[in-house]
Amino acid sequence: MKTIVSMVVILSFFVMIGCEGPEGLAGPTGPSGSNGSSGQDGENGQNGQDGQDGQDGENGNTPTLMPYNPRPPDGETISRILDVVDGKLLLTWSVNAIADDEIEYDIYFGESVPPPLIIEDSVDQFALVEYTNSRIYLWQIKATNSAGEVSLGPIWRLRTPS
Repeated sequence: MKTIVSMVVILSFFVMIGCEGPEGLAGPTGPSGSNGSSGQDGENGQNGQDGQDGQDGENGNTPTLMPYNPRPPDGETISRILDVVDGKLLLTWSVNAIADDEIEYDIYFGESVPPPLIIEDSVDQFALVEYTNSRIYLWQIKATNSAGEVSLGPIWRLRTPS
């Protein structure tokens, strides 16, 4: 919770001074919400993005499909103890969605920009992927709900140990 609060404070500062902040923090400004929000309110704690996919979000209660909370954390070197299962890298993320809404995920993972699609239409909020040591990988999640609304998350980076 401290991390989310800290990110909101940092992002609010960057929004206040009119810049996007360090790469991977603020991200692109989302489109305006349905009742004219700026697209970057930050009260819901998700990478400071509100107004995504036309959702208002100003009250902090509006569900959003925007993937957040990546594990391994963005830009970090993976931990063989926490992030590797049976020799494969474990990727996890979070989304806020309406209870009982079926969400499908497309997982993009690789060394190129943008990362290539490796898993399509998964209903799990995790993926086990093959990796090679001493590399930098990029990964991204696309979430689609049962109403057909789509959110493409930010591109996250991770390093694999030597």
